[in-house]
Amino acid sequence: MQPHIANRKITTLQAHEEREKVLNAHMMLWTIVLGPQKRTANNFQAWNNDILALYGLRKDHKVTTDPIAEPPTRTVCGANIASNYRISYFLSMITRPIIRMSPDVCDSTEDLLSRINDCNNTCDLTGCMVGSMDVVSLYPSIDVDFAVEKCVEMIKESEVEFRNVNTEELGSYLD
Repeated sequence: MQPHIANRKITTLQAHEEREKVLNAHMMLWTIVLGPQKRTANNFQAWNNDILALYGLRKDHKVTTDPIAEPPTRTVCGANIASNYRISYFLSMITRPIIRMSPDVCDSTEDLLSRINDCNNTCDLTGCMVGSMDVVSLYPSIDVDFAVEKCVEMIKESEVEFRNVNTEELGSYLD
């Protein structure tokens, strides 16, 4: 895993606790904007979560011919108990219906394979070539402004209706 951890920064408990406070503040503001019950809002607060261990999983699709070299790995961090788990889940509840309306979004490997199968069965593939690329640092490489623009575009084009939104608080939050 050396290539993945060579330039890592050590997280201190104090920095971790500060991040938890910031995430909880964002989550509290979202619950004020969207108005769920106080009990629901409290369930989305993160307290005393562990600093997660980083570990590697072998890339079993990569062939290794060197008998001494270790197989390539991908880094994994068990995010289902992370400080950002609750806010991520909350925001995914909001965005999931919008994403499902888009015909261009694949939300799983199975969805992608199904679309490839549909294409193979219904499209004229004469002269087509299938290729593959390995993406390096996909999420850290995403241009934030472009991603925000696309998210706003998807929300505007969707038929999702947001009700009981505290627009005054939302305006203050986004300001």
